[in-house]
Amino acid sequence: MELDLRYVKSTLDVDLLNAKSVPMVQKELWAGLATYNLVRICMAMAAREAGLTPPSLSFAKCWRRVHRMLCALRPTGTPDEVAERLRQLLSRLAKCRLQRRELLRVEPRAVRRRPAVYPALKGSRDKARQLALRKLMTTKEPEC
Repeated sequence: MELDLRYVKSTLDVDLLNAKSVPMVQKELWAGLATYNLVRICMAMAAREAGLTPPSLSFAKCWRRVHRMLCALRPTGTPDEVAERLRQLLSRLAKCRLQRRELLRVEPRAVRRRPAVYPALKGSRDKARQLALRKLMTTKEPEC
């Protein structure tokens, strides 16, 4: 279950939340889960029309196609145009198949961390602030 949640969070780009308050974090999580369910429903519909099973489709590829289609929709479109776009999307989703892989695969159980943008803080923040200020003052070029 945890691996599935981690996969969903990283694929939908909700592994880092931008909200500052608890209600907004909850809304971001619910929006991520609603998006996941929307993509899975589209995948199921596309697989049924193509005579495939939903697990044979790639979630990441389908997510990218659904995202592109939703970004391209115009609010002025007629219901017939939207229905046609949905039919096109489902036919394209049916082509988002998983790669054929060997039955026996060995994958390391390790996590690749994101590179840290800033070095880790060692010691007190006050001393680090003073050191940074000293470096800034010594490297500052004189203004002409």
